[in-house]
Amino acid sequence: MSYTAAVGSALAVAFGLGTFITKRYSPEKAKSLMKFVAFPSAVVASSLNCYVVRSPEIDTGVPLVDGDGNGVLPNETSNIAAERG
Repeated sequence: MSYTAAVGSALAVAFGLGTFITKRYSPEKAKSLMKFVAFPSAVVASSLNCYVVRSPEIDTGVPLVDGDGNGVLPNETSNIAAERG
């Protein structure tokens, strides 16, 4: 699911920016600007992927553990800790 959403969003951004650049600028200028299309596409894909992967943790919370990995509050989760990462 997250991979499909990330790839779909990257393709949409790349296609949208590419279309905008080719319609707005001359062919010479458009060619030089097209090399910058990949970065915003990758940023959107990465951000959406993080959101899709982490959203279940934010909804249900994450277990609280100490530095050794021992549970601080057994059978309890924290939504605040999940939101803060």
